[in-house]
Formats: sequence, structure tokens, C-alpha cells
Amino acid sequence: MGYNYYWANKDSYGQRIVRKHGLKRAQPIMRSTRDSGDCLHMFQSGDKYYIWNPIEGEIWEIVTSMNLVDIVTEIDKPRQGSLKLVEVDQV
Repeated sequence: MGYNYYWANKDSYGQRIVRKHGLKRAQPIMRSTRDSGDCLHMFQSGDKYYIWNPIEGEIWEIVTSMNLVDIVTEIDKPRQGSLKLVEVDQV
């Protein structure tokens, strides 16, 4: 998952990006595989779930009311299934 590079401490790349978007410390949940052709990371900050695309530099909040298991199931579907996403602006 590249945990040390992205998430291990407050100065890890992913944690710095999360702070730039005004979010609290992130807890990684999963990441797409290299074989998938995507580079998406899913993480939790506070009690909300987010998707981060490090290539585009965008973070999207998952605003669909679902538990974690249902969110992961939807993410596996084309175009993230029925998940509703809202872009999180940098602060």
C-alpha cells in the first residue's frame, strides 16, 4: 500500500495533502492496484470517507450514506457504482 510513503506519520506525502484540504489525520483504508490502471486511495478522516487521486491532486468526499462495507462494495463497480462524491477544495 506504500504506507510509509503516504500515511505513516504527519510528514508523509498523503498526510500533507490531506492537511492542505483542511482535513484531520487520515487513516488509509485501501488503494487501487497497479494492474487496475487507477491510482486511487480511500481513507478515513474523522468520521467521513474520502477518495484521493494523487496524480490529479483531487480529494473527493463520499457523501452517500453507507457503512464502510457497502462503500467498498460500490467502489468495486464501474465508476464507483452509486457513490455520490463531492470535491474537497484546498484551504
